[in-house]
Amino acid sequence: MLQAPEKYLSSILSKAGVGKNISFLVQHFIKNSDKNLHFIIDEKELRIADIFCKLSYDLNNYNTTFNFKVGHRVISLPHQNGVFKISSLNPEAILKNNVSTIIARNLSRYIPLSNSTISQIGTIGNRISDFKKYFGAENQCDFFSNEKLLVIGNRNLFLAIPKEFPSCFASENAKGNIEIEYNSPLLPKICVLKNINLLDSYLQKEINGDQIKFNTCFFIGNSKFEHAINNIRNYYNQRKFTRAIFIGEKDLKIDLGNNQVPLRWKWSIPEIRYLKNEKFIYPEIILIENKELEKAITEFYQAIREIEDRHTIGLKSIFRFIRKIYYDWNLKQETTFTKLHQIQIEFDIALKELLIETLGNIFHDFDFDKYQIPLSAKFAEILNTVKSNNKTEKLKNYQTKIHQLVLPSFLCNANKSELNQLFNQTQHKTSVHGLQDIGKLEAMREQSFNNPKRNYFSLTANQSKTEIVSFSKSDDTNEKEQKVISSIYGSGKIEKLIERLGRAKTEYKLLLYGIEEKAFRFHIDKYVEELNREYVSTDRFEICGITFSDNFYQYSSFDEFIEALASTKHDHRETDNYKIIFTDNGKVKLPSSKSVLRIVGSEKFAIVVEDLSVGDKVLIYANPDKKLLRDIIELKH
Repeated sequence: MLQAPEKYLSSILSKAGVGKNISFLVQHFIKNSDKNLHFIIDEKELRIADIFCKLSYDLNNYNTTFNFKVGHRVISLPHQNGVFKISSLNPEAILKNNVSTIIARNLSRYIPLSNSTISQIGTIGNRISDFKKYFGAENQCDFFSNEKLLVIGNRNLFLAIPKEFPSCFASENAKGNIEIEYNSPLLPKICVLKNINLLDSYLQKEINGDQIKFNTCFFIGNSKFEHAINNIRNYYNQRKFTRAIFIGEKDLKIDLGNNQVPLRWKWSIPEIRYLKNEKFIYPEIILIENKELEKAITEFYQAIREIEDRHTIGLKSIFRFIRKIYYDWNLKQETTFTKLHQIQIEFDIALKELLIETLGNIFHDFDFDKYQIPLSAKFAEILNTVKSNNKTEKLKNYQTKIHQLVLPSFLCNANKSELNQLFNQTQHKTSVHGLQDIGKLEAMREQSFNNPKRNYFSLTANQSKTEIVSFSKSDDTNEKEQKVISSIYGSGKIEKLIERLGRAKTEYKLLLYGIEEKAFRFHIDKYVEELNREYVSTDRFEICGITFSDNFYQYSSFDEFIEALASTKHDHRETDNYKIIFTDNGKVKLPSSKSVLRIVGSEKFAIVVEDLSVGDKVLIYANPDKKLLRDIIELKH
């Protein structure tokens, strides 16, 4: 389905001199560029802590001075005869602890310590020994950490940093005051802040904050920079840091002002899989060849196209009703037939409205029945073709056990109910023909359940029911299980499905009509075109210096018919619903494309439901109707 650009990536790896490791490659790009960079990737795909450690190691020779102040904790080198606190510096340094007082002519034998809660002399000594070994520290200045890495991230990221790399994490407590947590008694070389707004407070509270310098600031995760661009821009222009690196999966426009737009690199799923040595799994297609369906849809398309050409109007939005038959069906034929009838009614209403919107604006006395009646009849022909040789029949006669059937979320409950009925019917179908057969009843029932030619064997085999789940709830765990996705439509944006399949660690099967399979290949080609545009981008070339030239990526073209069917805007029901649970245990289901307000501190930002993370605080509002919007606009003017 999606090929990794191996020739291109091999050239990049060879030039960078790194192995097949995406984290090493990102680290190389960061280290060998002085530009602002934006890597579009889920940060979980990278070993972020390893990247920080490697970059932090290179800062080891940038620290030459340290302004000792009263109150600082220090320890002597190499004797480590206890931790002292500076009580006075004039005229001589006086160091005190609970046991003794030392008068020092100067502090050249002492190194400063952080405000870590670690106080055991043995632990501190071990950390100093590890630091010496890892960083090659010999002299006092080797322990100074004036030049640090600045990271805007979460506490889990801080916890992932090895203790050999002294680090700290700054956050706000319930009272709004800054708190700093340390992983080492030595001065931190990596500073992780929960948000950029804490920078000034951190510098005020940290030891020698007036000496601290940040060259590079990392923003890890969309939430750390998506709604803070103005503050980031201010700090950047104030030279609080001289370079910014953004890592998050959203493709956002980031402008730091003064034409400082970070170079953008969007990592593709094929690249990630290749660089992580993950096997790419091609989805298998369970194909339903329904020639009558294809013929009926083709004739319907030609009729629509003829009207469009004759009157120079657009009617392609009506094709969304063709897509509905791909996914809006049930396990029982009679239920599916009822749904098809309802789709016909909805189609007739939508068609009439569309004709009025288009032709009604051109011809005030137009006879809409001239087009309404024949088009309605042609759509009815399409529906008739799926009353046989359809997806329900395919599952009814499919002879391989399906463990997970993936349906649009709004269809799951109804189909689960029907599957329960089918399962119960199957249990009671075993019959006996005499008293002598009663003892064989259990064996006969088991034989019936294991008969692959039995109706709905795929959904009720082995005396167990198939799990029916929505696209968002489907898992990627057991490799031996059969997972079938009922359609490429009905579960939101098709790009999300392509990416989900691209990341899959287990095999999925797609249950598709022949014409739906052609549309799927169209969507894949469109997706690959986007990948091509990414691979040849000038930003990429400026970052890596390698021209993309893999010749197997060719732009494909489909006929207008398939493009029209595949490009139609999806129906409002073609989306998953997400459950939001309030603090009072109230619940609401919202479609993935619905916008809500995410609350971050004292600010609110619009965000679509599918981009929310667990634990986000949100404010849900109703969409105003058109009349209300019109009234608001009139009031504003």
